[in-house]
Amino acid sequence: TFHVMGDDIPEDLGMVSSDDWKNNVGLGNFDNGVDDEVFMLFPSPSFQNKVDKFLGGLSYAFPTSTTFGGVASTVSSLSRARLFRYSSINVGGTGQPETLTDGCVGAVLKGDIQVKVMVSQGAKPVGGIYRVVS
Repeated sequence: TFHVMGDDIPEDLGMVSSDDWKNNVGLGNFDNGVDDEVFMLFPSPSFQNKVDKFLGGLSYAFPTSTTFGGVASTVSSLSRARLFRYSSINVGGTGQPETLTDGCVGAVLKGDIQVKVMVSQGAKPVGGIYRVVS
């Protein structure tokens, strides 16, 4: 998994190499090997002004990859969307769940997988509203 903030994205794709772009956004350890990468992305609503730049960078650094996902949202306009991420690498060397409020979280999928992407706009939540307390 990875987490990208808007300030991590290089301003001009033409001025950086694809390896430098990967390192800036925290994807330097993913190579363009035999398998094509599949990126699952969930940006926060406040990241919307950086999404196009980030998607352009993904296409530049990983030209054969597939990307899908959706903007994280919340039920109320008075609260901020939450992004959840599990990081298997941290300073202490143990896995750690994270709750974030800004940026874009994602997962890179590789291997013998196939992804079929479809677009669904204007989707509404299904079921009741639940509050996570722990």
